[in-house]
Amino acid sequence: MGSWRVPSPVLALLLLLCPSPCPACPAACRCSPGEADCSERGLREVPWSLSPNITSLWLGYNFITVLGPRSFSLLPGLRLLSLVHNRLELMHSQALLGLGLLQELDLSHNHLTVLSPETFLPLASLARLNLGSNRLGELEPGVLDALPQLRALLLQDNPWVCSCSILPLWRWLSHNREKVREKSLLLCRVPEQLNKYPIMAFGDESFRQCQDTSLSLQHYISLFIIGPFSFIASIFFCTFLGSLVVLFHSLRREVPEQLNKYPIMAFGDESFRQCQDTSLSLQHYISLFIIGPFSFIASIFFCTFLGSLVVLFHSLRRESHCWRRPRVCRVH
Repeated sequence: MGSWRVPSPVLALLLLLCPSPCPACPAACRCSPGEADCSERGLREVPWSLSPNITSLWLGYNFITVLGPRSFSLLPGLRLLSLVHNRLELMHSQALLGLGLLQELDLSHNHLTVLSPETFLPLASLARLNLGSNRLGELEPGVLDALPQLRALLLQDNPWVCSCSILPLWRWLSHNREKVREKSLLLCRVPEQLNKYPIMAFGDESFRQCQDTSLSLQHYISLFIIGPFSFIASIFFCTFLGSLVVLFHSLRREVPEQLNKYPIMAFGDESFRQCQDTSLSLQHYISLFIIGPFSFIASIFFCTFLGSLVVLFHSLRRESHCWRRPRVCRVH
């Protein structure tokens, strides 16, 4: 039995007419193989119908304000992600989960004020990061340490607060100078005395007072030696004062108005019954040994609390003014 064969020209025509499956592309985006350009489309969130095969995604010049958890988990092959010129204020700590192949991330010209150290943990391959022109005053410890492959970092045009809180960032910059782009544009904004002062110009001496805020040995000595002395002194003072009060109450005698011009010889033994014994009564001893200890125990707590406040205040107090440049001042 002979086989039926379709002529080659007819087969070619059928292949041309049959629609091939096209990768998903949202109506608001312009797509080409491996790329999706969703810029300037008035988007307020990341499109969900993008092809999982794209490697470059442009989302710039939109109105995205928040990146929720796993915002790009369906795009595991992304190498480039641009969110430039949005209104991004908040990034969930798991917003970038699943982007282990991402190499370039542009978050510049947004409204970011804080970044969690966990935010960049999934980006094991990230080589270029742009955080310029945001509202960052500091970077928490560990934010940049999570990027082992980072080769280029841009941080310019942020309102950096040059207090002790910027120490982690300064340390990272000092050890990775070759990775920082636009170094001259990393300028302090706060405090006023350091406005427009280059962050990279600081040295170790600038942060000397920021190295350790814990209690020193001297502070503990003050707390555990001077404190007990003060409370022991308070015990003696309270006991002495209580004794004086009890004795004064015992020995105090009032001259009653009713006996004015009363004949002394008219008194009898019964008249002087309460005067026979001037020693402390049982009630007085109870007052001395019960009320007294309560007062000195209260004084112990008070003196210890007061001493602790003094030590902590002395330890944590920082001058409200800034020293001359390049000393960093501590902002309360």
